[in-house]
Amino acid sequence: MSKTYPLRAIRVATDFSDYADRAALRGARLAALHGVPGELLHVLDGPGVRRVRALLPVIAGLDKNLGEAAEKALAATVEQVQSATGQALAPKLVEGNVMDAVLKGADDGTLVVVGGQGEHAWQDKMLGTTAERIVRQNTAPTLAVHREAKGDYQRVLVPVDLSRASAPALRMASTIAPGARISLLFAYTPIPAAFGNYPVITEHDLSRARGELDARTTQALEALRDECGLSADQVDIISAHDYPARMILDRIKRDNADLVVMGKHGDNRVAEWLIGSVTARVLSHADCDVLVVPAAG
Repeated sequence: MSKTYPLRAIRVATDFSDYADRAALRGARLAALHGVPGELLHVLDGPGVRRVRALLPVIAGLDKNLGEAAEKALAATVEQVQSATGQALAPKLVEGNVMDAVLKGADDGTLVVVGGQGEHAWQDKMLGTTAERIVRQNTAPTLAVHREAKGDYQRVLVPVDLSRASAPALRMASTIAPGARISLLFAYTPIPAAFGNYPVITEHDLSRARGELDARTTQALEALRDECGLSADQVDIISAHDYPARMILDRIKRDNADLVVMGKHGDNRVAEWLIGSVTARVLSHADCDVLVVPAAG
């Protein structure tokens, strides 16, 4: 029996964009599947509201009107989600900083779900997506939703580097998608046979080195699979001499994967920039959902 990741609550952040609606549907499906409470959160940006109010003092009750509009939109989204999934999300409206509100109180048992692209798509592309900024700061798992949630996850990729971030990612994959086929991926940075015009290793030695590396890596990946309580019937082990981000993105297309689960280095918000270039690239370019799981403490 697999050793699962703790999952006690699901928090979906919404800005009422199309991608946020996809996130709400996915969050509700996951809440129903795992029997945990789900929350639909919208944040009225406090500084933004105050700036507009200061510029337009003659418009009395501006904050009230914005709040009422957001409450109606939340209620409509909850109704739509419940009609589609049978699962109710508890609406929550707060005013303040978006990041602080989304991440407040989120522990390792809270899954934060966000749209892979927000309402302000161009701004997101210029500054880094909202999903990426939340992933950088969040010490809990974060799911960035790109695709419509038409069913449970079936094809899941788990890229690992065999660090301590690997086991939490694999456990979370088996938790979030208990019926899915999981592909455990490892990419070696290609070994150069030459430096410029000068050979540094013979083809024979290169082939032998690759074979030894393949054997050690396969053994380590099998040990990781066993540590997480999974079997060969549940997990495919795949390794290749390729650059990690390219391998992951190519594999998504090849397998038509619907979810990628990646481990995150850095255990606190001081280390928030350590999500790594590979994770950032996958978040930005993958056309499937991406779940980022912090390393164990």
